[in-house]
Amino acid sequence: YKDPETSKKLLPMRGKEIMSFGLPLPRSNSSQLIDNAIGKYFIPRDRGSACCIQIEKKYYNDLFPSDPPESIMVGITHKKTALRMPSSLGRKSFIYLSNLYAFSSHHPYQYIARSGLFCFGFTNNQTDSTSYSVANAYSELTKVQRVEFHGVSYDCPRIHFVSGITEKVGDETRVIVAYGVNDCVSRFVEILKRDLMIHLFSNAS
Repeated sequence: YKDPETSKKLLPMRGKEIMSFGLPLPRSNSSQLIDNAIGKYFIPRDRGSACCIQIEKKYYNDLFPSDPPESIMVGITHKKTALRMPSSLGRKSFIYLSNLYAFSSHHPYQYIARSGLFCFGFTNNQTDSTSYSVANAYSELTKVQRVEFHGVSYDCPRIHFVSGITEKVGDETRVIVAYGVNDCVSRFVEILKRDLMIHLFSNAS
């Protein structure tokens, strides 16, 4: 998965569970490899982060094999590691990653799908809006704390926590996600609804 603003490669998403509509289980070799490598370190249950936006059929119609619902609700949860994980900095800390999930927008609100683990990226001075100098300094400091597994470092904060998701005013094709970076600074990113649906219902690369 790539950060929509910086295009840096982050931990990818993949469709992990499909609970209705007869959908097959999407596969991605790269995502499967990462999920298999790190999934065992995380507490199995999802935890609440941000809920929810309603997404219309036109954004996922071709991703369903048959009879897609008129709309679905989409939110974001998070998982954290069961134990504090080592890092190249010499100290241990928990790691937080996210999942997308979808459920029916009508009673009985059936659970439809969940993505694999992924992250949102660090702040970026070239693409992010101008902020206070102190906040910029903190933003640079947060980049030291990265996700590391088996000696591989990812362009992901060790802690990112999504706190909000909403449709963008004036552009119904996009959503805005608000999240915190390493318990230090906040960030907003714009994501196309279509991109969210692709990550939920088709192969990711």
